[in-house]
Amino acid sequence: MKVNLGNIEFNGLPKELLYNIFKDGRASSKLMEHYLANMFGMTHIKGDLSYDLLDKTGCKVEVKAFSKYGCDFRPSMQKGDKGLAKRIRINEGQEAYETHLAILKISFNEVCDNMDYIIYDISTFPMVDIRKINGKELRTLYPKGKIAYKNKEDFFG
Repeated sequence: MKVNLGNIEFNGLPKELLYNIFKDGRASSKLMEHYLANMFGMTHIKGDLSYDLLDKTGCKVEVKAFSKYGCDFRPSMQKGDKGLAKRIRINEGQEAYETHLAILKISFNEVCDNMDYIIYDISTFPMVDIRKINGKELRTLYPKGKIAYKNKEDFFG
């Protein structure tokens, strides 16, 4: 689904400046969470939980931005310290390293399999593509937890 969010104002700032600000997922995320909750009739969840919305059946829904860099829907603990796995391998050995990677893989699968996602494309703001997708289906389509920008048309259709 495609929506036009061009009717935004902020105390006289030029629209083009606002559009460029909103193309950054960090700037648009909180407003988009509330917008999408309203659009889909869901409840917005305050705080930094592992999900952003609850639908009427109690299903957890994570909201993710698709930007000029694509979309990374992995749990945050898998995005953090890139040197951690290397340090585990060096300090604790190969077996500990493989255990660490296995835990991350299980966590990713469990998270995806137990929630839905709403992914919105801000790369062409103010026109925004929106797709709601089941987590298992998303994980099956993109098993590494990332959707490359080059796959944008395939994903949003």
